[in-house]
Amino acid sequence: SPTDIDTAKLSHKFRELQIKHAVTEAEIQKLKSKLQSAESEKGGWEREKTQLQRSIEDNKERMLKLESYWIEAQSLCHTVNEHLKETQSQYQVLEKKYNKAKKLIKDFQQKELDFVKR
Repeated sequence: SPTDIDTAKLSHKFRELQIKHAVTEAEIQKLKSKLQSAESEKGGWEREKTQLQRSIEDNKERMLKLESYWIEAQSLCHTVNEHLKETQSQYQVLEKKYNKAKKLIKDFQQKELDFVKR
């Protein structure tokens, strides 16, 4: 009878829809799981990003400190170099005076010898 056919068709259609529903549910669960793992991965990336930013800031600070130490060291080198030049110059003046005094003493001793010989 026609109602039996309609019932069979409807029953078949209902089973098809149940299967489609089950497949869709499984896909939704799979997507939810993927989303969850993506969100957890995102959290990891954000933590890593924060650590890297902190590390960059620390390195910038260290770099500025080292730069100031370098400038200080250069300034110190310059000062020491100036003192060295000054000391060398004083040494040269003293050396000239010493050599002049040595010559004067030698000359004086020679004149003394000449005087004694007379």
